[in-house]
Amino acid sequence: MPRKLRHPKERFEEISEVELHFLSDGLLGTAPEEHSWETFKIKNDFMHGEAMLWDENKAEILQAWIRERPGTRPRLWWEYDAPRITSESAALLGRGSDIGSRPDDFCEPRRRLGGVGNPKFEHLNYGPSFHLGIPDSWITQDECDMYNGRLRHVVTGEPITCDGKWTEGHFKGVAINPSDLPKFESQPAYLRRHDLLMPEEERRLKAKDYEPETVEVFEEGDEETEANNANQWPADSGQIQ
Repeated sequence: MPRKLRHPKERFEEISEVELHFLSDGLLGTAPEEHSWETFKIKNDFMHGEAMLWDENKAEILQAWIRERPGTRPRLWWEYDAPRITSESAALLGRGSDIGSRPDDFCEPRRRLGGVGNPKFEHLNYGPSFHLGIPDSWITQDECDMYNGRLRHVVTGEPITCDGKWTEGHFKGVAINPSDLPKFESQPAYLRRHDLLMPEEERRLKAKDYEPETVEVFEEGDEETEANNANQWPADSGQIQ
């Protein structure tokens, strides 16, 4: 549970405790009730939703955040204020590189440092999707088996090949390996690389804060997995060759 912090309420006169909780990833404010209408409205109000609320209150929220969690930034900072993706980085997104006129919708990803596996958007019909600068949906072994024609019908035992299209070698994606999970630079390393660490913040960081971060893998049906998948474009069988 996040620690409930005291904060100068006069700085947040225009927003509610629930809005403050949402904008600060639970660091400040009061948690909403389950299925809160106020939270739904924040996420879906085009005129005065999370983007505008964040822009109006981010200075004070970031001040409190950096004081409590130096070397990191909240989700909405990554969504709206992190460096925007470069054309060089976008070109590495595989199938997801076709972001067209929407580069401002994506942060510059954190640098990958190792591990095995491809994000779904590199080989499947998923839009690029990141959580705190790291891809949040990964190709599974079942997907590799299916699109390479290795799966068999449970009744007939015949290979599932989608009219002969799914055959060995057709799909080039690599499944995430639980024994060698993808690793990325830490948030402090990213912020330092982009010269975004505050001087006092940087002085508080230790060597261990810069160690690589390993992605987490969730089982199908986990709430966080479902939440991530809800932000993806629907997958289809049109994987790249």
